[in-house]
Amino acid sequence: MNPQVIPYDDPQVTALVEEALETGKTLIFPTDTVYGIGGNPWDERTLERVRGLKRRPADRPFTLHLPTTATIERYARLDGLLRDVILR
Repeated sequence: MNPQVIPYDDPQVTALVEEALETGKTLIFPTDTVYGIGGNPWDERTLERVRGLKRRPADRPFTLHLPTTATIERYARLDGLLRDVILR
């Protein structure tokens, strides 16, 4: 399978990323320093694929990239200081 490159400003980028996450595809995406490799964090097949690509041992955790403070609060408790740091 050939990779599909999607420009960030493509009007379909959100739908294509959602589809990729729902179907277990692996994503490569830019961050502020390097490119990230990831996918659906609740799909064990995807996690194993990403571990293999990154040569990452199973006992090393992954980061979870979340878009908003509200989304972060679905997975973590934020006290006032943490919320202030995130909102800066």
